[in-house]
Parts: sequence; C-alpha cells; structure tokens
Amino acid sequence: MKIYGKEIPADLEFPELDKQTKSEIDALHAQMLRDEEKRAEFRERHRDWCSKSLTLEEAWQHMHPGAGPRPAPSVNVEVLRKFSPRLRAIFAYIYRQEITY
Repeated sequence: MKIYGKEIPADLEFPELDKQTKSEIDALHAQMLRDEEKRAEFRERHRDWCSKSLTLEEAWQHMHPGAGPRPAPSVNVEVLRKFSPRLRAIFAYIYRQEITY
C-alpha cells in the first residue's frame, strides 16, 4: 500500500470505517463543495470589489517568499503510527484517492 507514492509498512493497519462515519464525511465534503461554489458565485457577481482568489501555488509563495515551488504532498508514517485505529481509518477514507496498491 502506498499513500502519495510512499510505501506504508505492512504492520500499519487501516481498519474499515463504519458506514455512518463514511456518510458523515461524504456529507461534509458535499457541503464544502457547495460552500466553495457559493463563494465562487459571489466572487463572480462582485468582481468589481472582491479581491482575486489565490491559487494554492500563489498562497504558498505568499506565505513562503523565496522558498521555491510548493512541495509535493507526503505522508509521515511515524505520525500515522501514533493515530488511533479509528483515526487511521478516517484518514484512509478521506485520502482514498491517493492510495495505491
């Protein structure tokens, strides 16, 4: 198993997440997407006085002047080991698009 291309040791277990928690995470994600859509619509309607939204790269450069490009996402295995099994399950569900086998 790899997350962001980093090999995860076989002894680090990621239990299956219960259906209710999956539903809650999915509902939260859907709400976040709706909220972002509303913000985008608001910015479009009020272009004359809304400041420009920064891209992730622009925000990185603003917060880290002269630091070069934003680093690629990564995962810290030792921190994952400190997570409870339930938190590892939540992490794996949220980042399921980044997991390869």
